[in-house]
Amino acid sequence: MINIQKFLEEFKEQYVDNEATGMTMESEFKSFSSWDSLTAISLLAEIKYRYNVDIEEDDLNRCSRVADVYHLIEKKIAHA
Repeated sequence: MINIQKFLEEFKEQYVDNEATGMTMESEFKSFSSWDSLTAISLLAEIKYRYNVDIEEDDLNRCSRVADVYHLIEKKIAHA
């Protein structure tokens, strides 16, 4: 099981400015102004590196909250 606080801190690191400091697991991560396709690619690469799971871009697009991404990763790990 992934530590939620650590996951949230790592998730915040994908944003290039301080905008993400107030981000929580319930935050809609795509609503932050610095979210763009490069951030999405960076996040997918970071997930692959840290958790050794492949998340498809379509799966990420279906997520709206940080918690959705967390649960998607947990699900992929459980089915690996």
